[in-house]
Amino acid sequence: MTTLLVGEEERALQQMVEAAESISLRLRDQLAEVVGRDGVRAIAVRAVGLTRAEFPFLSVEPVFEQERFLKGLATSVQRRDPVEVVEAVSTMLANLLGLLFRLFGSALARRFIHDALPGIEIG
Repeated sequence: MTTLLVGEEERALQQMVEAAESISLRLRDQLAEVVGRDGVRAIAVRAVGLTRAEFPFLSVEPVFEQERFLKGLATSVQRRDPVEVVEAVSTMLANLLGLLFRLFGSALARRFIHDALPGIEIG
């Protein structure tokens, strides 16, 4: 039974990493059209840095690879408490979105998010 739970937790963590990667890739591509690769990387590096203050185990490097943006995310969350991983990844994405709102203002940030992630409602 314990092995089954561990397997389920590992799958859930993998799904969380894949979802974070998917969201970040879509945002990356949308933002790169406006601020370029260096601008996107700077925003992402800042979001990761803010997150690492609370979750120092999170070792992520924003990269421009076809299928990946959050290099190191999967490795840094291995063998971590699933609750802690959810909190860390959620915080990182929230920091990223928060930076978009601060840098571009509400209307433009909402537009980036809507265009990159159709169906996501921002309150």
